[in-house]
Amino acid sequence: MATKTMKRIRQTTQSRGTVETKPAGKPAAKEGRPPKTPANEAERTDIQEQVERSRETVLRLIKDAGLKVERKTSWHKVAGKEKRRLYVGVKSPQVHLSGFELKHGGVEPISEADAKRRHLGSVRGILWLDRQTDAIIRDVVRAAVAELR
Repeated sequence: MATKTMKRIRQTTQSRGTVETKPAGKPAAKEGRPPKTPANEAERTDIQEQVERSRETVLRLIKDAGLKVERKTSWHKVAGKEKRRLYVGVKSPQVHLSGFELKHGGVEPISEADAKRRHLGSVRGILWLDRQTDAIIRDVVRAAVAELR
């Protein structure tokens, strides 16, 4: 004896017909986008290397200042006084300044409303490692470390 549920299941499976599947492998290139060229990939690699060097410089400056760096999954966390923190991206080219504001040309200021909209918590500034020169990055990190103490 078939129940109502079993009857409904039979009806819906019979009415579906064949199911199309996507071919395995790489997805097709998006329309309107040119395929990646070796020059673009080489340029991207140069930027990634520059970001890695900048990240190492930031972490070295922090450690030289005597602050403890705690490695998380996506961020290196540097704790300071009164809930002031620096978050250095592991893969991301960003340094988040949390719990304090830093007036500097190399720091993108984040308002409280903007931070809430972007789910950034108490972040009040972002230093982009791929958009600044090494001198500006060192200057901002030294100023941020002074704020953490």
